[in-house]
Formats: sequence, C-alpha cells, structure tokens
Amino acid sequence: AEYPRVIAVAKTTTIEFRVQCPPPAPVLKLLLFIGLLVLQAIATCKATLITDNDRQVKEQLGLGWAVTYDPAKLTVHMGTVQNVTVHIASINDADLIDLQSVQLRSEQGHVATVENGTIVLLKPLVPTVPWFSGSFNIVGNFLGRTDFFIEVVHKNGTRERVSKDTLPVTVIRQERVIDHVFTGSVILLISILYINFGAALDLGALKQIIRRPIGPVIGFLCQFVFMPLFSYGLGHLLFPDSYEMQLGLFFTGVSPAGGASNIWTVALGGNLTLSIAMTTISTLAAFGMMPLWIFTLGRTIFERAKLGIPYSRIAYTAIGLVV
Repeated sequence: AEYPRVIAVAKTTTIEFRVQCPPPAPVLKLLLFIGLLVLQAIATCKATLITDNDRQVKEQLGLGWAVTYDPAKLTVHMGTVQNVTVHIASINDADLIDLQSVQLRSEQGHVATVENGTIVLLKPLVPTVPWFSGSFNIVGNFLGRTDFFIEVVHKNGTRERVSKDTLPVTVIRQERVIDHVFTGSVILLISILYINFGAALDLGALKQIIRRPIGPVIGFLCQFVFMPLFSYGLGHLLFPDSYEMQLGLFFTGVSPAGGASNIWTVALGGNLTLSIAMTTISTLAAFGMMPLWIFTLGRTIFERAKLGIPYSRIAYTAIGLVV
C-alpha cells in the first residue's frame, strides 16, 4: 500500500541589511580642499621654475652680432604688409666658417611672416659699415603678437640665433563701421538688461545676504583665490611656449564676474539677488585684487607684454550693476 507523502514547503525569509554610510565629516572636506590647494601650489611652482629656466636659456642665445630694426617695433593690420629695415654689424670671420644661410624668422608664424627672409652678408670694406642693410615685408596673418629674430643655419643643419635683439610685431584688426554699430548695440542692450536686473532686486533678500554673507564670501574666495591659482598653473602646463595664451587664461582667472552670470541665473531660475550681489562685490574687489595678482604672480608672464588695467570699464560696469 502506498502511503501519502507529505511535502513540507519552507518559506525562506530574506533579511536585507542596508548600511548607511555617514556623510563626510567637515574635517575631511577641509583636508580634501587643502590637498587640492597643495597640488595646485606644486603645479604653480613647477610652472614658475620652467618659465625661469626657459628665460635663462633664451638669455644665453646669440652669437654677439649687433642687429637693429627700423622701426624698433611694428604694428600691422591683419591682411596687410608693412616694411621694416634690418641692419647687421659686428660679425666675426670665425662665425662664417660653417655658415650656410642667414634668415629673418618669426616665432609665431600664424601671427605674422616675412616675405623672402633670406639675408646675404657682404663683408664691408670699412669697419663702421654694417655687413647687411636691407628691407623686408612683414605680413600680418592673424591677431596676436610675435617676435622676429635673425637666425643662422649651419652646414650641418643646426640653427642658432645671432642676437638677443628682436623685432616685436603686433597684428591687430582694422576697425570697420559694422564694428562700431555692433559695439553700440551691445552697450544699449546690456544697459537695458542691467536696469531690468536692478528693478527685479528683492531688498529684503538683499538685507538677509548682507547680514549673513556666506554666499558672497564663498564666491570671493573662489573668484580671487582658487581661480587665479588654477588659471596660472593651467596656462603654464597647457601652453608652456605661448605667452599670449598664458596671459589670456591668467587674466580670465583674475577678472571679476560679469553680467553673463546674472543672465544664466535668471535663465536657470536661480537667486538673482545673490548673483547680483556677488557680481557687484567681485567687480569692486577687482580694483585691488587684479593689480595684486598681476604684479605678484602674473609678473613672470606679463613682463614681455605691455598691459593696462581697464579701471574705467570696471567702474562703468560696477555703476551699472549698482544702479
């Protein structure tokens, strides 16, 4: 006889354990921030050492030839040609033993070039007469600044500069009527926009921000401490041979906040009152912070360029924001 079988079904109960990690402590956040600053300082110091070494190498260049340019510096409009005269003297006979050619060259060929920069040296009969005196056409290709220099090519293919004297050439764009129309239109639209921003301010929220300026303080530290250091180090690491790009990136880092931040704040539904307050504070603080950074950390890269701080433009922007 068959006995009925009893099947026992056991239900297993799954117990799920969830481990909730506590948020990082404020001390850990502070240590992380300090670590990032230390890494940035190391990169900045390394970039400064690289710049100093490059400057020392360039100062050692030159065979001792006396090279003069007329004019001493040149400004060329983009797409135009300017003439420059070059005089070369004080050449030793020993320098011409393995000489193949002498050329006038540009450090930044995309900015400006020279038409037929080959130089033919003729030993003068009178010592006071230069070995070479001739004219060249400098062509402005694109906006920027470059230096022209005299270079010799030896028979073994090596190149060498003959003098530390260079011809600084600046390429600018010729102003057109449409440029003035565009500038005037932008000024008018921005003025109307800033007036609307001022009308939309919440005075109650502004008083609260002044009483507890946590947001403006954080914005000030990011704007005038972190950004200048980061832009300086990043410029040297990314563009070690381009002073123009380093200056542009560094000036972007030390510049105050602009009206575009307020526009994006409105577009994304942010706190317009806080944005305008931070923009106003950074613009006014730029009167002191921009010269401070430029004449301390920025002196290593702006010494070869002539700079001017736009005090009037900063003041106009600050007045427009306040009004």
